[in-house]
Amino acid sequence: MRRRVMNRREFLKLSAASAAIRTGRAATASFAPLSEFPYSAVRLTGGPLKRQYDAIHSHFLSLDNDRLLKVYRQRAGLPAPGHRRPSSHEPGAAAASLQP
Repeated sequence: MRRRVMNRREFLKLSAASAAIRTGRAATASFAPLSEFPYSAVRLTGGPLKRQYDAIHSHFLSLDNDRLLKVYRQRAGLPAPGHRRPSSHEPGAAAASLQP
């Protein structure tokens, strides 16, 4: 006899149905389906996510624009002010790339 493999969706349906039978409740869903909402509807009012967002936001604002755009300006043949970023094959390159 060949054993049938169950996918995640079937497993969840079966486990929800068996839980409903054990508790004596109907297996019908009374929840509204999920829907997308715009990013502008999200508000971070405090807590660890707000602290993380603020830390990342301030880090990105502290980055030097000339340093970020140097390689693209060089490829376009434009003047490229800013610090030369070391090659990844040079000693100490990993540590240098992490500094703002």
